[in-house]
Amino acid sequence: MPRPSDTNPAVIVVLVREIMTRRVVTVMPDTSLADARRLLDAQRIRHLPVVREDRLVGVVSDRDLRSAQATGARAANVGDVMTPRPITVGPRARIEDAARLLVSHKIGGLPVVDGHELVGIITGDDLLRALIAVIETATLERISVALASDDDA
Repeated sequence: MPRPSDTNPAVIVVLVREIMTRRVVTVMPDTSLADARRLLDAQRIRHLPVVREDRLVGVVSDRDLRSAQATGARAANVGDVMTPRPITVGPRARIEDAARLLVSHKIGGLPVVDGHELVGIITGDDLLRALIAVIETATLERISVALASDDDA
């Protein structure tokens, strides 16, 4: 996954498409909140992209469902509590751009869209796993360089 930049070998580049979850669990706007909750719990996820006719129309999160439950909106549908027109990222974006979007908008997940097609989702957990991989790669490269230097001595 982590690889040196074409222009600067000291820079490691990771694209969203390399770490995103491709098999996205989605719901429709008319999905009940109870069904959405069951899906989140069963899949052990926190974000559900909301699609209508294969087009992303919103995102509903665990937080949205908890908030709706706290206000007594149990009979409502996902379309009533989702975030419409969610912030998205493209598959060819660098992961640091995705991380900036998550932090600046205080959200935990970004749908990944290519044109109008939902192709994945990227979360803070995905970014942390990528960070670990980058750190491990950089550490191994430093060890390799150090060993090569010792061999030259």
